[in-house]
Amino acid sequence: MSISMVEDFSLMVVQEVTPMQNHIGKLDPSKRGEKTSELVVHPVGTDSPGSRNMAKSSAAYADHEKLPQLSPSTRIRLALEKLQGFEKVEEQFQHWGIKFHNAIALQPSNPRFGIEPGVTVLMGAPKGGTLEVTFSDGVRQVWARVTSSRHTVMSAFDKNGQLLATDEMKVNKPSDSIGSVLPNAELTVTAENISKITFYTFDAQLIVNHLKVQF
Repeated sequence: MSISMVEDFSLMVVQEVTPMQNHIGKLDPSKRGEKTSELVVHPVGTDSPGSRNMAKSSAAYADHEKLPQLSPSTRIRLALEKLQGFEKVEEQFQHWGIKFHNAIALQPSNPRFGIEPGVTVLMGAPKGGTLEVTFSDGVRQVWARVTSSRHTVMSAFDKNGQLLATDEMKVNKPSDSIGSVLPNAELTVTAENISKITFYTFDAQLIVNHLKVQF
C-alpha cells in the first residue's frame, strides 16, 4: 500500500479547537462550555474490488461495536472532499458506523449554490429534496450546512423511529430568481442516542456539506 493510500485511510487530527455549540435539544449543562477537538474521517473507496472488500471489512468492524472510543468532547468531520464527483454515497463511512441513503457526491458548478469551485458536497438524489444518514451506534449531536431554495427541515430519530429533535432553515419566499444565491444555513440536532437523521425540502434541490457528528 502506498504512502498516499495510507494517508487517505487514516484519521487526521485537526489542530484547531473550537467551542461546542448547543443550538437545540437537551445537553448536559456541564458540557456546554467545554472545548471540543475534531477528527477528520476519510471515506473508504468503493470503486475497485479491493476497496469494496475493505469497505465490507470496515462495515463488519462497525457492526461488531468496535468503533474507536472517543471522549465526550470529541467530534468528527466527514471528509466529503475525498469523495469522487457523481459518486453514489452509501457505505464509504461505514467504518465509523455511518451510512447514507439517497445521496450523491458532486462539485456544483452553478454559482447559485454559493459553493466555492472544487468543493465537494452531497445532494439528495436520485430522489430530489431528501437525504438520510443512519448511525449504527447512537450519536448525541449532528451538524450540517444545508443549501436549498425552499424551507428545509433536519430531523433526528431514535432506533424506534421516534422523533427526537428538529432544526430548520426557513425561507419566507422561495429563491427562484435567476442569478440569486440560494439560502443556506447551519442546522444542528441534539439528543441522546440519535440513530437516524433526515433532511427534507419540498419540491427543490437539497445540498448538504460540512457534516459533523459527536458520539
